[in-house]
Amino acid sequence: MMALSGYAQSDTLLEKEIDPIFITAHRDGRKLSSLSTSAVFVSQNQINMIGANRVQQVLSEQNGIQIVPQVNGLGSGIQLQGFNPDYTLILLDGEPLVGRNTGLLDLNRLSLNAIKQIEIVKGPSSSLYGSEALAGVVNIITERTEQDHLKINLKLANNRTSDINATGGWTNKSTDGLVQVSRYATDGYDLSPASFGKTVSPHQQWSGFSKFNANLGHHELSLSGRYFEEHQQSEYLVNEIATRGKGLINDWMINPVWKYKITPRLHSTLRTYYTQYSAVADYLKDKTNEQISSDDFHQSFTRVEWNPKYLISEKQTLLAGAGWVKEQVKTIRYGSADPQHQYTSYAFAQYTFKPMDLKEVNLGLRYDQNNVYGGQLSPKISFTTPIRKNITWNGSLGLGFKAPDFRQLYLDFNNAAGGGYSVLGREVLTSKLALLQQQGQIAGYLKDISNEGPIKPERSLSVNTGVHINASPDTKADLGIYYHNVSQLIETEPVAQFINGSNVFSYFNINKVRIEGAEANITHRINTALNICMGYQLLYALDLHQLELLKAGLKFRRDPVTLSSVRMKRSDYFGLSNRSRHSAQFKINYQSEKSPFTGSLRIIYRSKSGLGSNSGVVQGGEVFISERSGNDVLDRYDAFIKGYALTNINIGWNGLKPLQIQIGTDNVFNKTIPNALPGLSGRIVYLNLNYTFKRNGQ
Repeated sequence: MMALSGYAQSDTLLEKEIDPIFITAHRDGRKLSSLSTSAVFVSQNQINMIGANRVQQVLSEQNGIQIVPQVNGLGSGIQLQGFNPDYTLILLDGEPLVGRNTGLLDLNRLSLNAIKQIEIVKGPSSSLYGSEALAGVVNIITERTEQDHLKINLKLANNRTSDINATGGWTNKSTDGLVQVSRYATDGYDLSPASFGKTVSPHQQWSGFSKFNANLGHHELSLSGRYFEEHQQSEYLVNEIATRGKGLINDWMINPVWKYKITPRLHSTLRTYYTQYSAVADYLKDKTNEQISSDDFHQSFTRVEWNPKYLISEKQTLLAGAGWVKEQVKTIRYGSADPQHQYTSYAFAQYTFKPMDLKEVNLGLRYDQNNVYGGQLSPKISFTTPIRKNITWNGSLGLGFKAPDFRQLYLDFNNAAGGGYSVLGREVLTSKLALLQQQGQIAGYLKDISNEGPIKPERSLSVNTGVHINASPDTKADLGIYYHNVSQLIETEPVAQFINGSNVFSYFNINKVRIEGAEANITHRINTALNICMGYQLLYALDLHQLELLKAGLKFRRDPVTLSSVRMKRSDYFGLSNRSRHSAQFKINYQSEKSPFTGSLRIIYRSKSGLGSNSGVVQGGEVFISERSGNDVLDRYDAFIKGYALTNINIGWNGLKPLQIQIGTDNVFNKTIPNALPGLSGRIVYLNLNYTFKRNGQ
């Protein structure tokens, strides 16, 4: 993927010459043009242009990011450079969000009204951020008040969806603060009216965020907190039984930070962070109120971290850090009332220097010591340098790791409301399968686990490199390639089938996986008000063990007509599921200082893909299953989700300042794939009203 060095990726003309400060790539705040790693910057103005109120929509329109939906359609995760969503670390102001469901973190939990910018770092960032940053990092950064203001936003859309946000900020000589509250509500939607219930059931969200900063000379104190609550009302068919349920999701966090300028060259930052997430649900038979299932999940995360930074000279900087993390999970999904714990101690350092004609070189190293998976070392080197007057070259080489999480080790979950499928952690898989077999619930086995050992941390060797080209004052281009050689990749696979047809899943290390591809972004300014952006990603994600079997002539498929076995060719193999080989974007934006009108047209394309272990029952209907060949790999004889394009358009008007009005339509051509992509809701028509008041009338 191209790094956006030298030019801030922006869909709006008013930002064309801005070189914003990017915090996440090196943790110390540098100009976007000076980064030595692949990165994407999304400004507040870009967020406003597309009419987005939630983080997920913004990320879904970024080149190189693909959305992976949850089975129930409530939220989605992001796939970065071909990695599953749980390989990307999601941060809010530099602190991790918790509460993943089957590895996916629902990004609709985050309102955008108080967001200043979103930063995306592609490629392994374990040298700075540890385990979950193997694929990259998404850092959602809240704004800091520079002027007293009040912002109110109301968004109304079909499905009786409303999103109300209010943000107020104040500032004086040495302090500033910000308070944001929001309420989101929807009746959900129904893509299969013939079935009982809805594809996505009604739910309501309330959230609040506040941040206070005090600048006391050499000392700077910051205290932020967040609260979120979601109420769900669900209706499903479970084995032809009408089922109703209620769910409650709750999370909150507190984050005190102390920054101290010890000397002009030596700065210190002490960060503490605590967050807690819980999700509870009960499902009952529609007419008898007999309980079918219940779910109860509680997670907490505590971290203390110290970051010193020393400016050695104008060309040398040393950034270091050390910290301690405690993670705790308590849930009935693990079949035990006792909480599970993990403790991690870590230290890292990053040395930045500018040798000879190179613009910048970064050397990073991190060591993590965990009570479960032991020690892990994560080095990384990156650089950026001009190679011609209008061309800059950058690249990075690094090792990343991802440890097995609680879910992959201890999960014991049966989703009765979702069709009865089960997911078992590897530590409980053998004993649980034996019990199910004894109870007569297993119809057959799909995988031989007799020779499988415990799952291990995943490791990756990754390379990202690219060039930024200033072709002309109006045309910029970024071209890049990436390569990840992953060993012991953890994937879910079906291991057995219940007598009702649902599957039992568990987690396995696939010996080696190679993920590679290329990305391109081109931005061209047509005139002072109009610009276009085009992006493309090519992606290959291959199981190298399967490739070896194919090369040796040991891989077969079942002929669907004769039911005989047929030896497969290398060209038959497609790769890992849930990945589109081609994705592309086209955007055209209009924004002018001389006109009260704004507008944007965005087209997002994904080529065909197979559906893997994230499948499940959707609204009681038949689930899309790619597997047709009976050979445990995705090949060209399997079933695929056809390629599709989504078109989004909006028009804005700010002729009644400070009121701004925006109307738009997402998914203009009403594309839906109910049995495979329940999160694709169909056409959404919306009205956005924004009122911004600033002191001094600005």
